[in-house]
Amino acid sequence: TPDGTLQAAKDEVVTTLTTGSDGTATSTALHFGKYKLVETKAPTGYVASEKSWNVTLSYADQERSEERRVGKE
Repeated sequence: TPDGTLQAAKDEVVTTLTTGSDGTATSTALHFGKYKLVETKAPTGYVASEKSWNVTLSYADQERSEERRVGKE
């Protein structure tokens, strides 16, 4: 936070997401900041990715937050 309050320790799991049949997932409200997305389990017949994705949650401007979509490269 701007005042330096730590919301989560580095590498602490802050939420778990499960994708739906359409491949999307929605999290609970998260504090602005930097997060790392890691796939820990894949559906039957698939292999979990060894990659991780860095995501930053921030304001788009004074009126709205920014939504990030993470997809296949």
